[in-house]
Amino acid sequence: MLNELTCQLDHAVLLRLLAEHDAATYAHSCAVRELVHQLAMEMQLDAATRMLASRAALLHDIGKLGIARRILQKPGRLTHSEHLAMRRHPVLSAEIVATLPTLRHLTPAVRHHHERWDGAGYPDKLAGERIPLPARLIAVADAYHVMTAGRAYQSCRAVSHALAELRRCAATQFDPTVVRAFCQMMQQTQGEMERAA
Repeated sequence: MLNELTCQLDHAVLLRLLAEHDAATYAHSCAVRELVHQLAMEMQLDAATRMLASRAALLHDIGKLGIARRILQKPGRLTHSEHLAMRRHPVLSAEIVATLPTLRHLTPAVRHHHERWDGAGYPDKLAGERIPLPARLIAVADAYHVMTAGRAYQSCRAVSHALAELRRCAATQFDPTVVRAFCQMMQQTQGEMERAA
Protein backbone atom coordinates (compact mmCIF):
# COMPACT_ATOMS: atom_id res chain seq x y z
CA MET A 1 0.00 0.00 0.00
CA LEU A 2 2.75 2.46 0.95
CA ASN A 3 4.78 1.47 -2.13
CA GLU A 4 1.76 2.13 -4.38
CA LEU A 5 1.19 5.52 -2.75
CA THR A 6 4.87 6.42 -3.17
CA CYS A 7 4.70 5.32 -6.82
CA GLN A 8 1.69 7.56 -7.43
CA LEU A 9 3.42 10.47 -5.73
CA ASP A 10 6.57 9.99 -7.84
CA HIS A 11 4.40 9.94 -10.97
CA ALA A 12 2.57 13.09 -9.91
CA VAL A 13 5.76 15.02 -9.19
CA LEU A 14 7.36 14.10 -12.52
CA LEU A 15 4.20 14.91 -14.45
CA ARG A 16 3.90 18.28 -12.73
CA LEU A 17 7.46 19.09 -13.75
CA LEU A 18 6.70 18.03 -17.33
CA ALA A 19 3.50 20.12 -17.44
CA GLU A 20 5.45 23.18 -16.31
CA HIS A 21 8.31 22.53 -18.75
CA ASP A 22 6.13 21.90 -21.82
CA ALA A 23 2.34 21.72 -21.62
CA ALA A 24 2.05 20.15 -25.09
CA THR A 25 4.33 17.24 -24.15
CA TYR A 26 2.35 16.73 -20.96
CA ALA A 27 -0.97 16.68 -22.87
CA HIS A 28 0.53 14.29 -25.43
CA SER A 29 1.72 11.95 -22.67
CA CYS A 30 -1.76 11.89 -21.13
CA ALA A 31 -3.35 11.12 -24.50
CA VAL A 32 -0.84 8.35 -25.22
CA ARG A 33 -1.48 6.86 -21.79
CA GLU A 34 -5.21 6.70 -22.50
CA LEU A 35 -4.65 5.07 -25.90
CA VAL A 36 -2.22 2.54 -24.41
CA HIS A 37 -4.69 1.69 -21.64
CA GLN A 38 -7.47 1.08 -24.19
CA LEU A 39 -5.10 -0.92 -26.41
CA ALA A 40 -3.97 -3.13 -23.53
CA MET A 41 -7.62 -3.81 -22.75
CA GLU A 42 -8.33 -4.58 -26.42
CA MET A 43 -5.44 -7.05 -26.45
CA GLN A 44 -6.71 -8.59 -23.21
CA LEU A 45 -3.36 -8.23 -21.49
CA ASP A 46 -3.11 -9.16 -17.83
CA ALA A 47 -3.69 -6.49 -15.19
CA ALA A 48 0.01 -6.13 -14.29
CA THR A 49 1.05 -5.59 -17.91
CA ARG A 50 -1.81 -3.11 -18.46
CA MET A 51 -0.74 -1.10 -15.42
CA LEU A 52 2.95 -1.14 -16.37
CA ALA A 53 2.19 -0.09 -19.96
CA SER A 54 -0.13 2.71 -18.84
CA ARG A 55 2.32 4.09 -16.31
CA ALA A 56 5.22 3.87 -18.74
CA ALA A 57 3.13 5.63 -21.42
CA LEU A 58 2.53 8.52 -19.05
CA LEU A 59 6.29 8.89 -18.53
CA HIS A 60 7.57 7.91 -21.98
CA ASP A 61 8.55 11.50 -22.80
CA ILE A 62 9.67 12.59 -19.31
CA GLY A 63 13.22 12.86 -20.70
CA LYS A 64 12.06 15.92 -22.60
CA LEU A 65 12.64 17.73 -19.31
CA GLY A 66 16.27 17.63 -20.47
CA ILE A 67 15.48 19.14 -23.89
CA ALA A 68 15.46 22.91 -24.26
CA ARG A 69 12.01 24.49 -24.58
CA ARG A 70 13.13 26.34 -27.71
CA ILE A 71 13.60 22.94 -29.38
CA LEU A 72 10.39 21.39 -28.01
CA GLN A 73 8.32 24.39 -29.04
CA LYS A 74 10.06 25.24 -32.30
CA PRO A 75 7.43 26.03 -34.95
CA GLY A 76 9.44 24.75 -37.91
CA ARG A 77 11.53 21.74 -38.80
CA LEU A 78 14.37 20.83 -36.46
CA THR A 79 17.99 21.26 -37.50
CA HIS A 80 20.22 18.18 -37.52
CA SER A 81 21.68 19.01 -34.10
CA GLU A 82 18.20 19.70 -32.65
CA HIS A 83 16.97 16.39 -34.05
CA LEU A 84 19.90 14.59 -32.40
CA ALA A 85 19.03 16.29 -29.09
CA MET A 86 15.41 15.12 -29.42
CA ARG A 87 16.54 11.55 -30.12
CA ARG A 88 18.17 11.53 -26.67
CA HIS A 89 14.82 11.74 -24.86
CA PRO A 90 14.17 7.97 -24.53
CA VAL A 91 17.55 7.51 -22.80
CA LEU A 92 16.96 10.57 -20.62
CA SER A 93 13.46 9.26 -19.78
CA ALA A 94 14.91 5.90 -18.77
CA GLU A 95 17.60 7.55 -16.65
CA ILE A 96 14.99 9.62 -14.81
CA VAL A 97 12.63 6.74 -14.01
CA ALA A 98 15.55 4.46 -13.08
CA THR A 99 16.53 6.85 -10.28
CA LEU A 100 13.21 6.31 -8.49
CA PRO A 101 12.83 2.87 -6.87
CA THR A 102 9.03 2.89 -7.30
CA LEU A 103 9.32 3.56 -11.05
CA ARG A 104 12.47 1.62 -11.91
CA HIS A 105 10.43 -1.28 -13.36
CA LEU A 106 9.19 1.11 -16.10
CA THR A 107 12.69 1.74 -17.42
CA PRO A 108 12.72 -0.81 -20.31
CA ALA A 109 9.32 0.32 -21.66
CA VAL A 110 10.28 3.99 -21.46
CA ARG A 111 13.74 3.48 -22.96
CA HIS A 112 12.60 1.40 -25.92
CA HIS A 113 9.47 3.18 -27.19
CA HIS A 114 11.35 4.39 -30.30
CA GLU A 115 12.76 0.99 -31.24
CA ARG A 116 11.48 -0.46 -34.50
CA TRP A 117 10.19 -3.95 -35.24
CA ASP A 118 12.85 -4.27 -38.00
CA GLY A 119 15.69 -3.22 -35.66
CA ALA A 120 16.29 0.19 -37.27
CA GLY A 121 15.06 2.21 -34.27
CA TYR A 122 16.84 3.78 -31.33
CA PRO A 123 18.50 3.90 -28.86
CA ASP A 124 19.58 0.22 -28.86
CA LYS A 125 18.41 -1.11 -32.26
CA LEU A 126 16.31 -3.84 -30.67
CA ALA A 127 14.09 -5.80 -33.05
CA GLY A 128 10.90 -7.84 -32.88
CA GLU A 129 9.96 -9.38 -29.59
CA ARG A 130 13.22 -8.25 -28.00
CA ILE A 131 11.43 -4.90 -27.67
CA PRO A 132 9.38 -5.01 -24.45
CA LEU A 133 5.65 -5.38 -25.18
CA PRO A 134 4.69 -2.19 -23.27
CA ALA A 135 7.18 -0.24 -25.42
CA ARG A 136 5.60 -1.70 -28.58
CA LEU A 137 2.16 -0.51 -27.41
CA ILE A 138 3.53 2.95 -26.62
CA ALA A 139 5.22 3.17 -30.04
CA VAL A 140 1.92 2.65 -31.90
CA ALA A 141 -0.15 4.93 -29.64
CA ASP A 142 2.57 7.61 -29.72
CA ALA A 143 2.78 7.61 -33.53
CA TYR A 144 -1.00 7.68 -33.88
CA HIS A 145 -1.37 10.61 -31.51
CA VAL A 146 1.42 12.59 -33.17
CA MET A 147 -0.26 12.09 -36.56
CA THR A 148 -3.80 12.93 -35.45
CA ALA A 149 -2.98 15.77 -33.03
CA GLY A 150 -0.42 17.39 -35.30
CA ARG A 151 2.74 19.25 -34.45
CA ALA A 152 4.01 22.76 -35.10
CA TYR A 153 5.90 21.40 -38.13
CA GLN A 154 3.14 19.03 -39.35
CA SER A 155 -0.60 19.48 -39.62
CA CYS A 156 -2.86 16.84 -38.13
CA ARG A 157 -4.04 13.95 -40.28
CA ALA A 158 -7.42 12.30 -40.48
CA VAL A 159 -7.93 9.17 -38.39
CA SER A 160 -8.28 7.07 -41.55
CA HIS A 161 -4.95 8.35 -42.87
CA ALA A 162 -3.19 7.71 -39.55
CA LEU A 163 -4.54 4.14 -39.40
CA ALA A 164 -3.47 3.54 -43.00
CA GLU A 165 0.03 4.78 -42.12
CA LEU A 166 0.22 2.45 -39.11
CA ARG A 167 -0.84 -0.49 -41.33
CA ARG A 168 1.76 0.50 -43.94
CA CYS A 169 4.49 0.52 -41.27
CA ALA A 170 3.40 -2.74 -39.58
CA ALA A 171 6.22 -5.33 -39.56
CA THR A 172 8.83 -2.66 -40.32
CA GLN A 173 8.40 0.11 -37.75
CA PHE A 174 5.68 -1.45 -35.58
CA ASP A 175 4.69 -4.83 -34.16
CA PRO A 176 2.04 -6.05 -36.65
CA THR A 177 -0.05 -7.69 -33.91
CA VAL A 178 -0.19 -4.44 -31.95
CA VAL A 179 -1.08 -2.46 -35.09
CA ARG A 180 -3.88 -4.90 -35.94
CA ALA A 181 -5.36 -4.61 -32.43
CA PHE A 182 -4.98 -0.82 -32.40
CA CYS A 183 -6.70 -0.37 -35.78
CA GLN A 184 -9.52 -2.69 -34.76
CA MET A 185 -9.97 -0.74 -31.51
CA MET A 186 -10.02 2.63 -33.29
CA GLN A 187 -12.48 1.41 -35.94
CA GLN A 188 -14.80 0.13 -33.21
CA THR A 189 -14.52 3.45 -31.37
CA GLN A 190 -15.21 5.41 -34.55
CA GLY A 191 -18.21 3.17 -35.34
CA GLU A 192 -19.62 3.74 -31.84
CA MET A 193 -19.20 7.51 -32.23
CA GLU A 194 -20.97 7.48 -35.59
CA ARG A 195 -23.88 5.44 -34.19
CA ALA A 196 -24.21 7.84 -31.26
CA ALA A 197 -24.29 10.93 -33.53
